[in-house]
Amino acid sequence: MVGLKVRDRRFISRVCNIPVGEMDADGMKRLLDTMIICKNRVYKVTQGRVCFYVSPDAYTMLEIAAMNKVNLALAYKELQSDTRLITFAGIPIRQNDCQLEPEERVV
Repeated sequence: MVGLKVRDRRFISRVCNIPVGEMDADGMKRLLDTMIICKNRVYKVTQGRVCFYVSPDAYTMLEIAAMNKVNLALAYKELQSDTRLITFAGIPIRQNDCQLEPEERVV
């Protein structure tokens, strides 16, 4: 069993059970609204290395939204000539292959 130990819960936020497979415009708006809430709940978001970790399917949906300019806060950042990073309000979004889409329901 693998887990995550957090010293101070004010420095982390989690969103789960996002139905990415059936993501429409309303679902994308809810996801982006939730990302704003999570960003604002984190204590001292400007301190340290802050980032969003998302599943591969959620990353794909966010990349499509960034290409379509759905939200002004969602954008591409050029790292090198061939490498792009998706950011939300300046915070990098990284793909995490360990996150599974069919998560068990968290109550």
